[in-house]
Amino acid sequence: MSRSSIGHISFYFRVTDGASGVHVDVFPRNPTVKVGQNFTFMCRVAKPLMYCSIRVPGFPTGLNMNENTPRTSNYWYEGDGIKAGQCGITIARIDDKQNGQFRCSLGFVDEQSESDGITNVTVASKN
Repeated sequence: MSRSSIGHISFYFRVTDGASGVHVDVFPRNPTVKVGQNFTFMCRVAKPLMYCSIRVPGFPTGLNMNENTPRTSNYWYEGDGIKAGQCGITIARIDDKQNGQFRCSLGFVDEQSESDGITNVTVASKN
């Protein structure tokens, strides 16, 4: 399954977290994105989330993301809500500082362990 729109690219993949056995759908998987594009990183599971933290290269700390996270001009929450098992972030106008590993850490009410989703993003010049 895939989704795309003007200035926004998404690809869907499934990753299994070995520790807890919770399947994390992560998309895109290891994409190359051009500088200046909007970019969405999404993690999805088949059960409600208690929390979601996303780490983005070039951001000083992890971001606790959910549907109530205030939208900024630089990034915003993406997804149907943590109760729907979805947690994502859209980066407006990605730049080379975001080149590297994107990670979501997901927590569940009925699990003691987190599940992680990871993708490696290559940010390419516009040329």
